[in-house]
Amino acid sequence: MVKQPENSSRIPQRQPERGATLIFALMLLMVLTVLGISGISNSVLEERMSGNFYHANTAFQSAETALRVAEEWLDAEVFGHASGWEGGAKDMFKLGGTGLQGLYDSSPGAINNDKICQGQAGCGFDPTDETDWCSAAPPACPLADGFVTLGSNDLGTGVLAPVGDPSDATNRVVAQQPRFIIEYIGEADVRISPQVGQGVPTPSKLAFRITAIGWGQEFTIREVLQSHYLISQ
Repeated sequence: MVKQPENSSRIPQRQPERGATLIFALMLLMVLTVLGISGISNSVLEERMSGNFYHANTAFQSAETALRVAEEWLDAEVFGHASGWEGGAKDMFKLGGTGLQGLYDSSPGAINNDKICQGQAGCGFDPTDETDWCSAAPPACPLADGFVTLGSNDLGTGVLAPVGDPSDATNRVVAQQPRFIIEYIGEADVRISPQVGQGVPTPSKLAFRITAIGWGQEFTIREVLQSHYLISQ
């Protein structure tokens, strides 16, 4: 007869394992994974937003530079023309008159051949449409006298910044140099009091409209700006 050990009844019975710790660990891992993915998505979105802002600002500054260059040219060549406006400066805005590109006479008294589109019926220039910035005869191209490219010798302009390799977006400042056109839109009888409470008017002024388009590092991102410039006769 085998004798049972006296302490056999004291051995605790093993409880069945339910895996609660494993389930809790898996749930915690899932929460951390979701938070990590969300953080990565937010970082990617912020990086894209920052990149878009950079490209848009580069395009804006490019177009702004073209406006300033055009205004400086107007000051030097129109305001400072030795023969005056009627004596010779106005002729620069006649198509084919001086050989300069990008200059137009859109004043009420100008003939159709001096204007954008050269009077072609149904022809219009949309500065926001990149395909309208072209150099061809109307109606194929609305810009009858072309445009000025910053850095070219058309108006003696300076270079904005190196374009670099157009095929390499990481090695260029702008996709291409900005462009602009200048229109003479007539005399503006602007009356400005030089001092508060005084009614002494300034002489009538010559009014010009400058339209510029600039690109960022990407060809798909561009900005179009316009300014109106007044010069005393």
